[in-house]
Amino acid sequence: MLDRPHELLKNAAADPKAPGVVLARYAGLAALRDDVDEARATFSRCVDNFPGSNLCANHLADLELNEGQCTAGERILRKELSTSPNADAFLRLADALHGLGVPSSEVKPVLEKWAQLSSGPAKEWNAVRVDIRDALLHGRLRDALPLYDKLGAMLAGVDDDAEHFDYSLYRMLLEAELGDKIAARSTLDKYIATRHGFQRTVDAGDYVIHLISHGVEFGFVPWSEWLPQRTKKIAHPDDREDRLGGRSRAWLDLFAMPAITRAGAAEAIAELPKYLPFLDRTDRWFWHDAAIGRAYALTGQLDAAMPFYERAAASCYALEDLVQYTRALVEFGDLLERRGDRSRACEVYRKVLTCWPPESGSVSAARAAARHRAICQTSAGNRPRKSQ
Repeated sequence: MLDRPHELLKNAAADPKAPGVVLARYAGLAALRDDVDEARATFSRCVDNFPGSNLCANHLADLELNEGQCTAGERILRKELSTSPNADAFLRLADALHGLGVPSSEVKPVLEKWAQLSSGPAKEWNAVRVDIRDALLHGRLRDALPLYDKLGAMLAGVDDDAEHFDYSLYRMLLEAELGDKIAARSTLDKYIATRHGFQRTVDAGDYVIHLISHGVEFGFVPWSEWLPQRTKKIAHPDDREDRLGGRSRAWLDLFAMPAITRAGAAEAIAELPKYLPFLDRTDRWFWHDAAIGRAYALTGQLDAAMPFYERAAASCYALEDLVQYTRALVEFGDLLERRGDRSRACEVYRKVLTCWPPESGSVSAARAAARHRAICQTSAGNRPRKSQ
């Protein structure tokens, strides 16, 4: 389906004098075809040819950060900010710096610039989000909860479904990560009960399903409750069309994310051909890759799972949701153990514990600490501890 437009745009982009919009569209199409090298080269050419425009710089930075190229992403964003300071670029620069392992104390000022340059009421909301992210960056997970209370009060009178969805998603996942499934379920139920009064976006019909799917994944929504919801969703005419059109995001929400048992994962893999092709790489975040990897790993397809977990772990967008990222890292460590690679598993577990120690209250950190004690006697992590 993309072959003909790809051929036409490729020919147009080959012209040394091709305008920026042509280069941007061709690079974007190359990305949709998962030709990351071609997309990178064309976006880079566009940036070089049109240095005063951010038409391609934004896309190139996104591509690099999503592919785990944090250094390249930082360089592009620094250059963009030197000529055109804007909130979005500062937010992504914070992502890049965190991905590079820069100390949290140096990430926060960049996040603060993001909040300061945000427009309208988002300036105050994002200032609270900066404090939330800073608390999580320092492993103070419980300190983030009263900050969510503050943000929730600010959003109480806001007629915007997307804002309430984002707030509910990140809060309930944090509550679940802290082991408080009752609080997580309460956050989910509150969103479902109140969302009818909000202005809808084009994705509004998927928001509830997406949150409930995460509830199954994190263990506070039972499968028996999820199954009729999923059946109803699949039966809807729009969703039947999505499946026929190969929209794999529906597969992620309906099958991959809630698949936390071998049986659930086997069903997800069996359903996948109906939803192909996959989302292209530039539209897959680390939590998408982790969900795909988990489905393969639970069904014993360890080699198939590896590239998805590798990409998830390398993403420079961990700061977007440290809860899901940390969970993905622990799952990756488990996969590495199953493949016999204890050394790399130990590296992954140490990465988790560097940010979130066991006393942080994180379920994932507790799991990482237990596995680290079990297998990481030496820095090489190549044999278990001896009994004391």
